[in-house]
Order: sequence, then C-alpha cells, then structure tokens
Amino acid sequence: MSTDTQLKGDSLRRQLEASEAYAKNNNLELVDSINGVPLKDIGVSAFKGKNTQKGVLSVFLEALNAGKIENNSVLLVESLDRLSRDRLTEALAQFMNIISQGIEIITLADNQRYTKEILNQSAGPLFLSLGIMFRANEESEMKSKRISAVWEQKRNNATNKAISRKCPNWLKYSEASGKFEIIEERAEVVRKIFKMCIDTCGLWTVTRYLNNNKIPVFGRGKVWYNPYVTSLIKDRSVLGEFQPSTFKNGFREDAGEPIKSYFPQLIDEHTFLLAQSAVARRTSHNNGRKGKNYTNLFSGLTFCASCGFRMGVKTGGDRAKNPKAYLECTNKHLGGGCSNKHYWSLTDFENLMIRHLNELNFQDLLNDSEAKKVENLDDKLDALSQKIKDLENKINQTIDYKFAPDLAEATQKRYDQRIAQFEIEIEASKKEMSLTAEQKSTQEEASNSFKSSEVKKLLEELNKRADDYMFRSSINQLLVKMIDKVELKESNEIYMPSELNEASPEVIEFRSTYKNSSTKTLDQILKSKRFQNLFKSFHRTVTVRYRSGAVRYLMCGAKVSIQTRSPKIK
Repeated sequence: MSTDTQLKGDSLRRQLEASEAYAKNNNLELVDSINGVPLKDIGVSAFKGKNTQKGVLSVFLEALNAGKIENNSVLLVESLDRLSRDRLTEALAQFMNIISQGIEIITLADNQRYTKEILNQSAGPLFLSLGIMFRANEESEMKSKRISAVWEQKRNNATNKAISRKCPNWLKYSEASGKFEIIEERAEVVRKIFKMCIDTCGLWTVTRYLNNNKIPVFGRGKVWYNPYVTSLIKDRSVLGEFQPSTFKNGFREDAGEPIKSYFPQLIDEHTFLLAQSAVARRTSHNNGRKGKNYTNLFSGLTFCASCGFRMGVKTGGDRAKNPKAYLECTNKHLGGGCSNKHYWSLTDFENLMIRHLNELNFQDLLNDSEAKKVENLDDKLDALSQKIKDLENKINQTIDYKFAPDLAEATQKRYDQRIAQFEIEIEASKKEMSLTAEQKSTQEEASNSFKSSEVKKLLEELNKRADDYMFRSSINQLLVKMIDKVELKESNEIYMPSELNEASPEVIEFRSTYKNSSTKTLDQILKSKRFQNLFKSFHRTVTVRYRSGAVRYLMCGAKVSIQTRSPKIK
C-alpha cells in the first residue's frame, strides 16, 4: 500500500485475509518473509517503480534473480497495480521477468492466474494484464499531475496564504490569524548569532558560546551543534524568503523562484550579506586554533615579507612556568628555505602595532578610490540584473518559436538546447550577483570602519580585558575589515661597528636591555653575538597594507625588543 493512511484503514487486514484464504483453499504454504524481511510494502508507492528500488518488492526480485525462489512458487498480490504503476514498458518487463522464471502470479481481487503456460496458450490474459498496467500508470500520472497542480496553485498564492504550517524554529503558525509569528526569545538568539558571526568569531566559537551560556536549544536537541549554526547563517528564511521544493527522481529540487515576504523578516539584507562575507573571509584567511584567550590579535593578517607565506604562532620557553609566543614563517617552519631566519616576539609585535593604531588617524587612510569601488560594484550589479532580464526574454522568445506549427523535431531539440543554455547562464549570473552584493557590503563596511572610532575605544580597554576571548576576537574582526595584510621583514642593514658609538640608539637600547652590560666597554659590546642579534632586530620593518590602498611602514627601533635567538620548541 502506497500510504500510511491506508494502513489505518482496512487495506492491510483485507489483503492478509485474502492471502491466507487463498493459501488454505489451495493447500499452499504461505511465506510472508524472506530472510526475516516481511513481504509488506507499507508507505511505498508502485508509481515510477519506487517499490522495486526502495521497497520490499526489491528484496523478492533480488532473491528471484539469484535463484533463491523455488520454481512453481505463487506470488499473491491484490491486483497488478500493487505490483507496478510504472510506465507500461517497464511494468511489462518486470511482469514478464517474474513469469519467465517459473513464478505464478495470482491477483486476489479478480482471481486471475498468470503463468508462462497460460500466456503461451492464449493472448487474452496478457491483453488483460496490459490494460490493467496501462490504467494503473495512467491513474497515477493523473493523480501526480493533480497533486502537482494543487501545490503549484498553493505556491502561486503563497504571499496571501501559507502553503503549510511548516516554518523555521524561530517562528510559529497562528491558527487565529493564519499567519506566521515571531517567537521573540528565539529571534533574539538568531540575531545574536548573526552579530557574533559578523563582529567577533567563527561559527565553532559561536556554538561553544551558546552551549557555555546555556542558551535554550531550538527543538528537541540537548546542545547546539556547529552544522545547525552554520545552516542557520546561510538560511535565507531569516530574510522572509521561502524556497518551494519538490521531489524529482528521489531527490529534493527547488521548484521555481524563492517567494519573498513569505515569513516575517528577522534579519535585513545587509546584515545577512555581511555574515556570508565574514564566513567566507574566515574560511579562506583565518583558519586554525586561536588559543584560550585568542592569542594572536592579528590572526589572519601577518605574512612573511621574504616569501609571502603566512606567519604562524609558535610557543617557546618553559610552557609550564614561562611560556612565550612567537611569530614564525610557516614556509621556514616546513623547511621551505625561507630567508626569514628569526622569530618575532608576539607580545612585542602586538605592542608595536597597537602603538601605531593608537597614533593613526584612520580617516587619513581613506581616498576617493573607496567611493569609486562601491560605485563600480553598483554598476556591475545593474549590468548583471539587466543580463538576467535579457536572458529571460530570450527564453520566452525561444519558447514561442519552439511551439510554432509544423516545426521539425530536430529544430525543436535545438530550441530546447538553447533554452537550457540560457537557464545555465541565468543561474551563473545570479551566483555572480550574490557574490558581488557580498563584496559591496564588505567594501561599505570597510569604509565605515575607517570612519569609526570603535577601534580606538576597544584598544583603550585591551589591557583590562587581555584574557577576554570574545573581546579580542571582536578587535580582530574590526582589524580584518580595515587591514589587508601586515608584512614582517628581516633587516638587511649592514652591521658596521666603526659607525657606532655610545650615543647610537642601538647601543643605548642594548645597555638598557642588558643590565650587566654596564661593566663592559663599547668594543666588547659591539663584538658580542647578542648585540649583533639586537642590531638586526632593531632595524626590522613592518609594512601595514590597508584595504583602502594606503600603506604604512613601521620601524621596530628602540620601541620594541624582538627575540632573535631561536627558542627551544617542545
């Protein structure tokens, strides 16, 4: 039986009693299972052969083709339409396959017998079976079309009336109003997730935050899972959209365009696009562990100026008593031959960058090209929109040509191919539009970041909240919007002892750093390996490339002390 509804009625009892009665009256042993699998197909339709692919009938057919069903066995079905409602050719092929292997088919509803011998003697039973198969498929096709038409009508009226009561977990259906209503406490959680995704951290951390703070889970689950949070960020139903779908060949497919304003809108378009951009940015630039307290404030931004590889965080020293974090070129770490030989103290590098940011006037980094970038993206969006309209017009014209009278079949096929190609181009243009809209939102957000004083305010609180993961993460996300990359470059200064004296800043730095150097002469200091390392560190440079196109060069100098001796990495 094709639906569970029939199970609640009389269908199962009727078929079982008829099978038992036939077996008893004809001295047959009723076998109602194969290898422990009951020979019942409940809720599996015979339409389009689904019962031969997913149903128990497939178990019987597999056993039959493997020679595990004895000859002269009898297959009992209520009627041939229980065996198949597939197209006539497929239904007949299956019917004849069973008959040809020595199986007798009995239809209990009309007591018809079908065997190889009977069909060889008279064509009448075969014609009868063909008629039944054809009618069964025709009825199923008609039912399918009617159901499809009903759903199509529902989709067409979806803006006025809900298709069903099904809705996202932050909404509920009101029987009184016939509309969807927001569950406000859940809506606040959704908005919080989007805000955290944009402003602070990745989706794994968002999931951890929800669980650590005991935020109630939507539905029956006990904890939040990352796949659900990820799907929620990508779910356009927060914009109020509903994407109708249908099953085709066993797979769910979109049925037409998304329906706008079907649900109450929870998130505006700009916020949604910023969240997509943030996810994409982290996926491509900011992967990896961030540490308990978001160790690297400039995560995803630091690069080696010598080879272009990313700088990674390494830990040296006594991890238990006095752990120290360093930046190291990943190319060097992997043995790739990078010339950037030394480590950079993460603390000193962070202090240098914070001083630079505090002294910087961000608006000075903006230029006229920023507005031009947004304008160019707007022009691109307009062009893509017009391209889609032109392609849709071409599809409509081609459909008119295709259904012209007396058109050759070969010409119709060419028109079908042309329509399919237009549809592919439309889909590609829509994807490009979505990507361009995200780029525009990101560009506007970056420009707004340069005009905002938020970074300066957060940096002022940094010392007080040095161990606050979310706080440091939020600063990182603001910096990523403003900074394209930070390049760390080794010094190529030539060490000339004859040009140095007690007033040289390198010597002053050395004596202030190493207190026991007060008893040493200048000549002893200049010849020491420790001074040579400090000299190289002193002349290191940091290049900050901002997303506005502005570039700033920082000299490490006496303001920062860089560890140059390789720490022992455990």
